[in-house]
Amino acid sequence: MTEKNQKYTTMYHFTSTIGWKGMNEGKPDILYSDPKTGELIEGEQIRGLWPERRLIPIGIESSLVPHEATKPTIFSFLEEKPKSWIEYTHFSLNLFDFLLAHCAKYSEDKIRNIVLLKIDLIPEDDPYVIEYQHMTDLNNNYEKIDNKKEREKNKNRMIAEANKKYWESRTPLREYNGNFTLPEIIITTPIPLERIHFIWKKELYDYLSEVHR
Repeated sequence: MTEKNQKYTTMYHFTSTIGWKGMNEGKPDILYSDPKTGELIEGEQIRGLWPERRLIPIGIESSLVPHEATKPTIFSFLEEKPKSWIEYTHFSLNLFDFLLAHCAKYSEDKIRNIVLLKIDLIPEDDPYVIEYQHMTDLNNNYEKIDNKKEREKNKNRMIAEANKKYWESRTPLREYNGNFTLPEIIITTPIPLERIHFIWKKELYDYLSEVHR
């Protein structure tokens, strides 16, 4: 690992208080597939951070990529406060705010909290960095087509092509040189609890006000 990349031995993952509780106590009523063995595991038995959302959905979105691209994935950031994401505005929408709003869920006390976790990485995690800007470019290019019928005609093709670019941007974390606009770390295997460190819990909008000050 080069000196420049030695700092990338950790990643930062946002979740909700419900998500953090599930990592520690299990998640009833959810069935997981072990990425290594294919064995089905009851959610109440799992501990730690498990891949859940597919990198690329199955369907038109994945028509130009290998099946591997549709694996459930863990998404994280290189930094605690990812500056490029925080400053990125997309159609007057702040992308970081939008993302964290999807991460946060109302807790049992009816407060919408966000939890930040710091995760120790090891080579066996096989972490990659991927460029999310390909997905924002998709929306930009789609909206540039003035004719509604023409937009609908090209929609599926544009989605598939954008996801192909997104997938093909993957770069092993050890080789990443900081050249992406909206970098994400992606991992397709579970992270055990002993490598996950609780950093803080904050009310969602208090935290977003803090990062934009």
